[in-house]
Amino acid sequence: RVFYDQLGIPVFNAVGNHDLDGGDYEALLGPTSFAFDVGPDRFVVLDTERDDGRIIGRQAELLFEATELARQGRIRNLFVISHRPVWAEVQPMFDGMFEHNTRSVLAQGPGPGVLEALDAAAAGAGVFWFAGSMGGGAPASILWQVMPSGVVYGMSAVRDEPRDALLLVSVDDDGVHPEALSLTGRELPEVEDLDVAYWRSKQGVPQPFNWRLLPLNTWNVISDRAFWWGMAAMLVMSMLLRRIVRR
Repeated sequence: RVFYDQLGIPVFNAVGNHDLDGGDYEALLGPTSFAFDVGPDRFVVLDTERDDGRIIGRQAELLFEATELARQGRIRNLFVISHRPVWAEVQPMFDGMFEHNTRSVLAQGPGPGVLEALDAAAAGAGVFWFAGSMGGGAPASILWQVMPSGVVYGMSAVRDEPRDALLLVSVDDDGVHPEALSLTGRELPEVEDLDVAYWRSKQGVPQPFNWRLLPLNTWNVISDRAFWWGMAAMLVMSMLLRRIVRR
């Protein structure tokens, strides 16, 4: 919160798994799902850590109210923001693209009627859903996929890799304009070219090992309770085997 206060600009965060560690997020920063308007545009920020990633209950009310306004042409653009790309879990064109990111347990997507409502909304307004949980091994820091209905599914994430870039989006009366900002000086394709076809063409291409991630990955392993449960189980098994052998 101290960091946010010093920025001097509004900051709206779509919470992810790391944000909610400790359970103090809402007490310090407020609700994890909400909606607001900026001029003729509606923003809906969702919490995909709830309900196994399904958009139900109050979150569904926020989203479906916005999609109906968009369908009727009563707003110019609808921007949906979430941490996890739950929209990818039930659309075959995205299969295998985000294998290393956080996923819902049952991989059942955003819930009943959500994708259909977005498709219908795109008939009356611009519809965009941005997510950020990309995981390791991605060939780019940005995804920008325009669907046949006109809905745009976008992603942006940095992983301390040479490909790191930010997705900047500006909005005016002429439309929505995406731009990629490299954080490493690497030349990047146009954002509109960073679609599923681009990702498919680059996935599986070997990447150099990033030594800078070694401390982070080590810490992620040893700070996980599952690691210590595994160590304890191995210790018990070793003691039992040792006793059996000594007999």
